[in-house]
Amino acid sequence: MATLGQEDGPLQVKTWLRPNLIGCAFPAMAMQKGRLLFAELEVWTDFDLLNQTCEAAGESGQVAVVSFPRMQTITDLDRFLEVLRVDTNWVVKTTTQEDRREVRIQRKVKTGLSEVMGFAPVFEMPPTRRAPVAGIAVWCGGQENKRFTESQNVIGLADSVIANELDDAVYQSLWQQSSDVSKSLIPGMAYRRSLRKISFVLPLLPAGQDGAVQ
Repeated sequence: MATLGQEDGPLQVKTWLRPNLIGCAFPAMAMQKGRLLFAELEVWTDFDLLNQTCEAAGESGQVAVVSFPRMQTITDLDRFLEVLRVDTNWVVKTTTQEDRREVRIQRKVKTGLSEVMGFAPVFEMPPTRRAPVAGIAVWCGGQENKRFTESQNVIGLADSVIANELDDAVYQSLWQQSSDVSKSLIPGMAYRRSLRKISFVLPLLPAGQDGAVQ
């Protein structure tokens, strides 16, 4: 089995959250302003703690960034998704492509659903999500980005409160920087946009083995 990560998650995640690696300049700014709540789950099936962390982050105006340092294999990640699918706070769906599985995770929030960003040291993951340790990031607040004027039932990381703490010049600069870097890392605008609704990209399972999510 492929090894997913080592046991020093938060430091690795903080180091990884750089624009030239993840294709987005906003997380670094959010980290500077204390708008990211980092957590590490030693037991990645402890969904009570996972849900408490996500709710606490949302209430404090922070994005929850949760890493799973002991998640060592693709099988571990599949088991995590299988158990997560049963938890009523989450919606997990998978789409099987010719050469990969695309898993979409959403977290139930007061306004509807929030898209979850996954990251992991898995070859099939997009370059901007290929992190040194497995984990997820999710915004459990509301639609706080004042630059988005239309009401949304499905929100995501871009809706977090950090956007309102930046003046227009800084916001536009970060947005342009993110656009330029993401284009260099992931060609194809359609695919880049589709990643907003894809949490994990995983290899196909061996023949005869059922997927962890349906």
